[in-house]
Amino acid sequence: MGNANVAVNQWLSSKERFADLFNGTVFGGKQAVRPDDLDQLKGESSVILLDKDKKSISSGRYRDITMRWNAGADLAVLAVESQDKIHYAMPVRNMVYDSFSYAEQVRRIGRLHRNRQENQKISKEEFLSGFHKDDRILPVITLIFYYDVKEWNGAQDLYGMMQMPGNWKIPISSGPIYSRYSVC
Repeated sequence: MGNANVAVNQWLSSKERFADLFNGTVFGGKQAVRPDDLDQLKGESSVILLDKDKKSISSGRYRDITMRWNAGADLAVLAVESQDKIHYAMPVRNMVYDSFSYAEQVRRIGRLHRNRQENQKISKEEFLSGFHKDDRILPVITLIFYYDVKEWNGAQDLYGMMQMPGNWKIPISSGPIYSRYSVC
């Protein structure tokens, strides 16, 4: 990380500037995020996975700036990645960062469940996943703060990186699409 990137990250770490960035880009200038509603989070997330031989594989990622938006109740995890160079795979990179943030939330909730000495009834699925049916995670919203003079000419979302056969159009929905299959 160069000196410019360190300086930009320190400058954006101000809760006032961070809130202004999200209010201006995500909320169209509406003052939705207040500086007093932000709490700094550690930027590191990691996961440990098991391969097919049950050997653990660990991986971690470090975000530039991460804050919890809390206005009486936790609302979201807000993150900023500062870039002084175009990164043509940035949408995938952010998807990985966001996935690590979600995995960290699930792990934290599972740890809370294991630490509780309650005699509550849970399903086999809840026991296996460590995540209960009614548990919820916070949305993660990541912005790229690109500060080079050269205009960004890379993809700005995952769809911009995809090659679609023919004239395929994938509808962008407000949620996942699930298919159900029956085996007779």
